[in-house]
Amino acid sequence: MIAVNRKNGDIFNENTLEKIKDITSEIELWNEIYRQFTISISSNDAKIVNLLSGGEIRVEPLMYPDIPADSEEMDRLKKTFFQILPTMAFSLLKMDPPH
Repeated sequence: MIAVNRKNGDIFNENTLEKIKDITSEIELWNEIYRQFTISISSNDAKIVNLLSGGEIRVEPLMYPDIPADSEEMDRLKKTFFQILPTMAFSLLKMDPPH
């Protein structure tokens, strides 16, 4: 496991997400890892499943291939990460206890 920590704030900012994306891209090239067991917020394997009207199901990457381009997209990513993917969110993020 590799963790990216921030002293102030959360990971939902351009610099931190870019670091996570770079680390993930590098690790995915290593021969020593099992790619099917490697997941990151920036992985193509981190998916969002949306149920639409008419029974349509849309599966999209959470953040792949690019980090959010503006604050609106960043807020949407953060909201999606914590509301739609709680199991993944808590397995990928260390949560500090409330103050």
